[in-house]
Amino acid sequence: MEIGTLLKETREEKGYTLDDIQIKTKIQKKYLEAIEQEDFDVLPGKFYARAFIREYAEVLELDPDVVLSNYKEEDPIPEEVMNYTRINRTENIMENKGSSILSFIPTAIVALLVVAIIGVAFMYYQKSLSDSEGDTVKSNETDEVVRHSDDGGKEPEPVEDEKDTKEEKEKETEKKPEIKLIEKGTGNSPESTLEVKGLDKKVKVEVKTTEDTYLEVKDDNDKTYFADMFTSESTDNEFDLSNQERIYFNVGNASGVSIKINGQELEFPVDPKKSVHQKIWVNIK
Repeated sequence: MEIGTLLKETREEKGYTLDDIQIKTKIQKKYLEAIEQEDFDVLPGKFYARAFIREYAEVLELDPDVVLSNYKEEDPIPEEVMNYTRINRTENIMENKGSSILSFIPTAIVALLVVAIIGVAFMYYQKSLSDSEGDTVKSNETDEVVRHSDDGGKEPEPVEDEKDTKEEKEKETEKKPEIKLIEKGTGNSPESTLEVKGLDKKVKVEVKTTEDTYLEVKDDNDKTYFADMFTSESTDNEFDLSNQERIYFNVGNASGVSIKINGQELEFPVDPKKSVHQKIWVNIK
């Protein structure tokens, strides 16, 4: 039986609508329809097909490996498609490495010459400056002014600005948030739990990516702050989750994603190169 037919018939037997599946998997309805119709070109990227099919199968209590075995036979997309971009980029770097080194040599020589010229000019400038200061001291020897004070002739010590001193002390005592792993997820779509300590009442989350990905951000009250495709050009990348006890992240392609909580970067519990789709709960203490 074809993948789309299998998923659709199983869904209807269990009495689920596509809207029900969308709520359970957080996958947009149009992508679910494309999977049932086996129109995989509609998906945001070919490597999402495997992740979305697996999510769909797990919700229907089907064995995702069995379902995906049919996908391998029917879909001409190679299993290694997720790693294609990184492999291709590495090959291009290796091909151009030799020529880049050769082109760098004359540039380095010119840079060294420029630095040497600047150094010599600076030495002459310092020497001329010291000579002119010596002449000034000699010409003003008879105009020396003697200062008298009650403290034995000692110069008064500079008074530190109290405001600046206070701000510097506050910066020194300010601690960055501490993030530690509580539970590491397993499987192709691992769900892990982290804990973050040392946060102020204000909790700011910043997300950046170098590759297109599906992103979902919500709190433990099931309030969704973002659930859509996320790219390097997305401007909606900062979220205020102050006074929340838990934060949930669902990342479709973790290999190019950076998540920071109050400036402290979150490290993915599972290597993004091995598991691109990851779900993370962050407990806030």
